Amino acid sequence: MKTASVRDARSQFSEMIHGKEAVLVTSHGKAAAVVYPLSDPDAVPMEVRKDVFFAFSQKLARSLKARGVSEEDVLRGFAEFKKRRRGR
Repeated sequence: MKTASVRDARSQFSEMIHGKEAVLVTSHGKAAAVVYPLSDPDAVPMEVRKDVFFAFSQKLARSLKARGVSEEDVLRGFAEFKKRRRGR
């Protein structure tokens, strides 16, 4: 795995996401992030996928709650979407 400082990551981000190797991004010598190019999504470790999914779902849940959207609202909207899609 390559290593890059935050400054280098900013200037080389496009190359990093289109590259073939994961890059550990450091800030003041400490690990700050990992950039995984998704040219091969199966190469991303399952544990990382789980962590990203969990963090995303938690943030989405908080955002929906703040807007007053309930789980029932989401399920109802999804069911309506499925009905519309079947009608095509």
